[in-house]
Amino acid sequence: MSPARWQEVESLLQAALERQPAERGAFLDEACAGDDALRKEVEFLLASSEQVQSFIESPALEDAAALIADENGNSMLGRRIGAYQIISLLGAGGMGEVYLAQDTRLGRKAAIKLLPTFFIKDEERVRRFKQEARAASALNHPNVATIYEIGETDEATYIAMEYVEGQTIAAKINGRPLDSTQIVEIAGQVADALDEAHNRGITHRDIKSENIMVNERGHAKVLDFGLAKIRASEAPASEIATMNQTAPGIVLGTVQYMSPEQALGKELDGRTDIFSLGVVMYEMATGRLPFSGTTAAETIERITHGQPEAIARLNYEVTAELERIIRKCLEKDRERRYQTAHDLLIDLNNLKRDSDTRALATANTIPHRQSNLWRWTSVAASVLLALGVGAYLLLVHNKGKNRVGGAAMKSIAVLPFKPVVASNRDESLEMGMADTLITRLSNIKQIIVRPISAVRNYGGLDQDAMAAGREQRVDAVLDGNIQKSGEQIRVTVRLVNIADGQQLWVDKFDEKMTNIFAVQDSISERVAAALAVKLSGEETEFLTKRYTSNTEAYQLYVKGRYLWNKRTGEALRKSIEYFNQAIEKDPNYALAYAGLADAYAVLPGHGRALPEETLPKAKAAAQKALDIDSQLPEAHTTLASLSADEWDWAEADRRFKRALELNPNYPTAHQWYGEYLVHVGRLGEALQEFKRALELDPTSLIINSLLGEALYLDRRYDEAIDQLQKTLEMDPNFAVAHTALGLAYEQKSMHNEAKSVFEKAVNLSGGATNLVALLGVAHVKCGNKSEARNVLDKLNKLVIQKRAQPHDLAIIYTGLGNKDRAFEWLEKAYQERSWLILYLKTDPFFDPLRSDPRFKGLLSRAGIPQ
Repeated sequence: MSPARWQEVESLLQAALERQPAERGAFLDEACAGDDALRKEVEFLLASSEQVQSFIESPALEDAAALIADENGNSMLGRRIGAYQIISLLGAGGMGEVYLAQDTRLGRKAAIKLLPTFFIKDEERVRRFKQEARAASALNHPNVATIYEIGETDEATYIAMEYVEGQTIAAKINGRPLDSTQIVEIAGQVADALDEAHNRGITHRDIKSENIMVNERGHAKVLDFGLAKIRASEAPASEIATMNQTAPGIVLGTVQYMSPEQALGKELDGRTDIFSLGVVMYEMATGRLPFSGTTAAETIERITHGQPEAIARLNYEVTAELERIIRKCLEKDRERRYQTAHDLLIDLNNLKRDSDTRALATANTIPHRQSNLWRWTSVAASVLLALGVGAYLLLVHNKGKNRVGGAAMKSIAVLPFKPVVASNRDESLEMGMADTLITRLSNIKQIIVRPISAVRNYGGLDQDAMAAGREQRVDAVLDGNIQKSGEQIRVTVRLVNIADGQQLWVDKFDEKMTNIFAVQDSISERVAAALAVKLSGEETEFLTKRYTSNTEAYQLYVKGRYLWNKRTGEALRKSIEYFNQAIEKDPNYALAYAGLADAYAVLPGHGRALPEETLPKAKAAAQKALDIDSQLPEAHTTLASLSADEWDWAEADRRFKRALELNPNYPTAHQWYGEYLVHVGRLGEALQEFKRALELDPTSLIINSLLGEALYLDRRYDEAIDQLQKTLEMDPNFAVAHTALGLAYEQKSMHNEAKSVFEKAVNLSGGATNLVALLGVAHVKCGNKSEARNVLDKLNKLVIQKRAQPHDLAIIYTGLGNKDRAFEWLEKAYQERSWLILYLKTDPFFDPLRSDPRFKGLLSRAGIPQ
């Protein structure tokens, strides 16, 4: 289900819940408007929500139990229930209160569970309460809390059970992941207990972190079979009907730990416990639940439809094998899950054995390894260790472990780094780390590195690295976590093979912020080694090249780049401030000048700035960057684009070629060079540049749109329409693609389709006047002359008010077939050096003007080759 669809479902659900039950049917008739799938989804969640509210969250259970505990807990102290002297209250829940008591006969402590007094008259609840005792007492297993007896007095019905000292798993986790060794050990003990229970026909149905107790020695006990279900073949015939059918559709359990079949109220078996144990294992591995929402209904939707975030994204110390085991437990289709707890136990025991073997081998091989091996205090130590490990990785991975389908890895995406603690986010540093590593790795010609523009949207805390890698169509993904504490910084990083999810490399770096560059050196070298690429001397130098040694300047630069990537007027102006501050800290910081040039270059398109004011500043900053470092491909690309804007075609061509020579894998250089080639009429070469740019950045909306536009300019209209429709599947609201699609439709005489597309483009662009002009042309072609006249009148007024440009009128007069007025406004557009002049050579839209001598004169004066 898409986010938009889920938002629609949840909105209707909340609206339905606000109405009386009798009113909901009529409401959904109107709100769903014949959308049966939508209605079914809402009705399912509505029913689930009612079940959850009535059973799990009902005040008659949880709240009432807590209330009784508050009112009666102290009054029970010192009283006797049967042979048990009450000592203290341990807890309360929907199925009763639990007290610590002393067995006066045997002198031992016991846990006494009392059924709430107002439930005693409910025969069904009393039966379930006794069923818990019978189910659990049938189990004689070291990892199951022992049942001593079930009893009744005039005051209460109770179960006396083993008192287990220690902590619940929930208390041990407390928001932080456990060590992997602990996870495997505890999960193995619980799986062993479930194996015993399932073999006796008992399904627990409420496995959760609060129902597993662990003592100081690490011994786990499963508590509370209060929702246990006995298999029909194991129960007395007289009880089968009442045991298996508590009430139609009732959902039993704790919602965050439910299996999909449990949440849907289906018949259950032991595999539901395996799913719930998978939830607990995920919680132990990450410190958080895999499925949770703000409401019970939202949680159920995520359990039944959603996928949890990759564990390794949240805890890099979890091995790929442990994550595989947990993922298999959490399969939504129970046929794909572990079929028995015994199968799960075998995999956990094998993992434990393999881990113990590796630990022993490491201890025997490196007996004197220091505990602070990864705590470096100097650049030299970092680089030395990096080179040592890099050589080892290179040796190992050259044997084929880093290969995808038998071929060496060719592409990588570096994702924005994430904070370990969400409340301590520093998004500029997180994005800056990725940007810096992308810049360094992009200098390796043998691999393709996705640009920062392609990955900046993967900064969400719940982003799945594997999903991002598949979307970016890369062989491997590098992602990491950052934790700051005062002047200290810890960076944990991993490289993942997208083909099989295996971690090619994972490591942790502890440094001071002043040594952040040492961390970047180490990461860059190790990634190159893990990808098994052979570096030239120049590439090796680029890999650890530092553009500044001033930490403050670097931090200001990454803040500037972070804001620059937002592409809003306010953010761009703020980025200019940061770039200038970075330059103040380090006047020889070439990247800061390059960032300043890029900010000034794109500001007119986003920030209501005049090109004549910002573009000279962009050119000066780019030139300064190259004066400091002549090998910056980004600065050459910016200068090339500015030269093209000035119609200095020879200089633009030279600059673009130099940029691509320095970094043939820089997608923006290929994109802008392709645009230049379009303007000078070299369409065949332009298409090749756009295709190459798309190989380097396949999810870029603008590159996808420009490829479609180039196909349109090359008169390949069907191919253009196909490409542009694919682009709009990626983002239906991308105005540039709509514009090019409308032009292609016009050339195919699909005038109504063109009008519809141009209308959408106008709305999406906020009323861009050149698109208004194209819409006016579409009205003409559709025979809507009055609408076309209205558009023309509107544009004439806007030009007088300087809110529209001469090229807007040139467009509509060309569409109207009024050549004299079209050339009149094209001449004015030429005087203003409008971008429209750059499309005269190739755009089929201007075919009606080509035979006129004035047309060739315009091309000649613009210096565009004939």
